[in-house]
Amino acid sequence: VHAWLGQLALSEHRYAEARASFELAALVGRESGDRMREAIARNNVGQTWWSEGELPKAEAEFRAVLPMRGELKDRVGEGYTLMGLGQVYWSQGNP
Repeated sequence: VHAWLGQLALSEHRYAEARASFELAALVGRESGDRMREAIARNNVGQTWWSEGELPKAEAEFRAVLPMRGELKDRVGEGYTLMGLGQVYWSQGNP
């Protein structure tokens, strides 16, 4: 539920609200042992930071998620996280 609420808020450019929902989704994932759900939610937290132009915070979140994706052998998710890092670098003028 938190992840869906986060997606809704993100689509409406309510980034702080979206981030709060994604952070709750990540917490639920972590506490329930669902590392995939946690990784997806944390990647979405990174997207909210990027959307707000908080590039160092976005980069830090994506870098924290990347090893989780590898541990989970989630190649598609790893691609999404690498795309997020690419967005950060591009936004910093480092294509």
